[in-house]
Parts: sequence; structure tokens; C-alpha cells
Amino acid sequence: MAGPDGTFGNRFDDPEGAYRVLYASSQRLGCFLETLARFRVDLKLYAELNEIAGDDDYVPLGQVPPEWAQRRAIGSAAHHGQYADIYGSEWIGRLRRELARDCVRLGIADVDVSILQGSAPRSLTQRASRIVYNAGFDGVCYYSRYGNEIRNWGLFEPFKLEPQGTSDVTTDDPDFQKALQIHGLQVRSWTSRKSGKLFTLDPPLRHRSLALPFRRPASKKVRSEKMGASAALRKARPFRRQATEL
Repeated sequence: MAGPDGTFGNRFDDPEGAYRVLYASSQRLGCFLETLARFRVDLKLYAELNEIAGDDDYVPLGQVPPEWAQRRAIGSAAHHGQYADIYGSEWIGRLRRELARDCVRLGIADVDVSILQGSAPRSLTQRASRIVYNAGFDGVCYYSRYGNEIRNWGLFEPFKLEPQGTSDVTTDDPDFQKALQIHGLQVRSWTSRKSGKLFTLDPPLRHRSLALPFRRPASKKVRSEKMGASAALRKARPFRRQATEL
């Protein structure tokens, strides 16, 4: 559900709450890097361990709940439209002018790629999303905070998607395993209620269907640009403003 500010707390959500944003990545690895980052070990713990004298042979791993994969599927789709390269020089120049009042209010000295790509207040990047939306674009393309080789997309509603298939997320997926390695994570063990045995992989998965309610049809023709994107998707709930989270 939406928070008190009317958004779902994501980077390019609409600050006015009028349209939803579907987050996707051109690489399957990008989907896992984005969704698993929340389980990373806090930097303060790493810093404290580095201060301890002795052999540096212990590196704690973040714990991913075994039920995390049960609620998710990963799929691919084609999407047509115009997308703002929000980290490009032209958009940086435009946003610097149009976000000037917001920056002064938030105490931000200037607008550049590091501000938009970093941990800037979400209210600033959400305002950037609204500016792009008002300009008639179908979404934004941007590079991931977890590596510039990962290209991500924020698609504005209505989602003009051409689904190309989905599958359940499994913990033996090579891209899932790669994301665990990069973020320093492991799947937390679970105990079977029937046998009492300890396992390190997820229990059997059940198929999850995906529903994306459309609020309004496309109102204008746009330049066609086919984009292959993989998106890690939650099972949608029958709620008008349910966020589809990457």
C-alpha cells in the first residue's frame, strides 16, 4: 500500500500519486541486484570488524529469508515508447533548472548524476519522474546504483507491455546466485516441520500468476523503441494502487 506521502517509496514513483511505475532491468542479474540489496550487511558492522585485531578471516553474510523466492516470479517483456535518459547531459541540464526550488528546500547544493544516482532524497527523484511524465515520455532509463553495466527502466502507467513469458524464481538460478555473491548474501536455512531436517534451499515453489490492472489506454502515438526487459515481479493484489516492485 501507498505510504503517507502517496507513493510506494520507490525512486521514480509519482509524488502526486496519479500513475504507477513498473521497475525493470535489461539484465536478469539487475533484477536480483535491485531486489536483494535490502538484505546486505550494514557497513557499520564491517567497519567494526575491521577494527578488531587478528586475522581477518571472518566475513558475515547477509541473510535472505527462504520464503523470499516463493512470492516472486521473473519474466521478460517488450515495451514500446519514448524514454528519458535521465542521467544524460541534456536531462541533467533541464532538471537542474526545474528542480532548483526543491534543491534549495532540501539543502542540495547542485544537481548532477551523483545526486540522481546516489542516495538523494526520494522526493527529488520522484519530482524528476513527474517532470519526465509531464513532458509526454513513457518512462525513464537509468543506470543501477550497484553497477553502471546494469541498465534499468522505470515504465509509467499505462504499461504497454508485450509479455514474453514468466517463470518462478528458484535459488539455484545462476543470476540469483551471482547477485548473492556480489552482495555478500546467503539464503537463510529453514527447518521442515514434518521431518525436523535443516535445509538451505527453498521449499517447493507454487506457481504465482501476475495481474497488472490498466487504468487508462494510451492516448497518443509515440516513437516505437522495442526494449527487452526482465522484471522481478510480486504477485499483484486487487488494490487499485498496488505497486509492482522490482
